Amino acid sequence: MHPASVRVAVWDDAPRSRLLSLPALLDDGSGRGLHLVEALASRWGVYRPNIDTRRRKGVWFALDRCGSGAP
Repeated sequence: MHPASVRVAVWDDAPRSRLLSLPALLDDGSGRGLHLVEALASRWGVYRPNIDTRRRKGVWFALDRCGSGAP
């Protein structure tokens, strides 16, 4: 079986819900995650936090399999 894509989801408990910010500076230790996701993923989206259901915020992305090389 060779799926056409793989989907990944990550969750975050931090109280901030900012999605995309300004690009990170070269010597910054963080701030590149969603920029990398946007550049490399074929599709992506967010799970918004919900206080009523206690759902955390999260991001999902899909990477499509391309070509016939190794996965």
